[in-house]
Amino acid sequence: MALSMSHRPPPPTKPLDTSLRGYLATNADIVTRVTKPVHMADIGALSAQSDQPIVFENIVEKPGFRLCDILVKTRRSQARALGTSPEDYLRTLAYRLRQPARGLKIVKSGPVKEVVKLHNEADWTELPIPFHKDKDAAPYITAMNIIRDPETGFYNSCHAGTHAVGPRRGLISFVTPHSHVIMRKYRDMGLDAMPIAFVFGVPPAYEIMANFSGLHMDAWGEMEMVGTIMDRDIEMVPCETLELNVPAEAEIVVEGHVNLKDRFKVYLAFDVSFAALRGPARGRGQRDHDARRSPDLSQPPDLPRHRPSAPSPALS
Repeated sequence: MALSMSHRPPPPTKPLDTSLRGYLATNADIVTRVTKPVHMADIGALSAQSDQPIVFENIVEKPGFRLCDILVKTRRSQARALGTSPEDYLRTLAYRLRQPARGLKIVKSGPVKEVVKLHNEADWTELPIPFHKDKDAAPYITAMNIIRDPETGFYNSCHAGTHAVGPRRGLISFVTPHSHVIMRKYRDMGLDAMPIAFVFGVPPAYEIMANFSGLHMDAWGEMEMVGTIMDRDIEMVPCETLELNVPAEAEIVVEGHVNLKDRFKVYLAFDVSFAALRGPARGRGQRDHDARRSPDLSQPPDLPRHRPSAPSPALS
């Protein structure tokens, strides 16, 4: 019997951090930190210039917030997300995807519960949400979102683009087939709304797993496999207003419902309303690290707002 490379155990990997803050500190040598004042309108163009993780630490319109992007653009940063080398990345990922789903570890609380805002206090326009291109009618969110299959209980994750059109309202565009299958199940059950959680600021392995589109929803959801590809347990905490669980080490979570009754023709978008916003208190410890910077990234540019779509987790 012959074994392919993906069947053979890859070389041992480095232990991975449970939080985005930890990941950025551990991998400071590939992180660009922009400490000079940057306007929200320039963040999209600046991010587009970067091939490696970039953190904006001084946002003029959103003092006290930081914003991170471009976590898995290159093979080097993808390999760092799994704690391996660029040469062993594909082999490591393929091998781990063949392993059984590790599942999720439910805990009572975690860092994401340090600050909780409910109902009218929850306003996601307070977050540093950038415009991604000139034609965006509203700030555009590409954070990971989680929905649950009502039949299997599996957790599906993706990065459905969402325009933040109000303090507790957004227009979301689902393009992944699994998301549409799950929404159809809710409709078939006679339900007009589907619970959803937007998750900002998690280690980049979550993004890699959310992008997996192979046939798997009969055996596991993407979230159940995050711990498998990270080779560590993933702790989850209950939502405040939904029967969903979310990563305990996330920076910010926004809870809401997708309106399944009204669909708009332009983007096949769904109206989303929100009930809770929570995240770590500002100032939760993370040491600053020096990082290499490209000269053109250290100055606020005079550039158009345009960049490829990519997750933009916010760190408070």
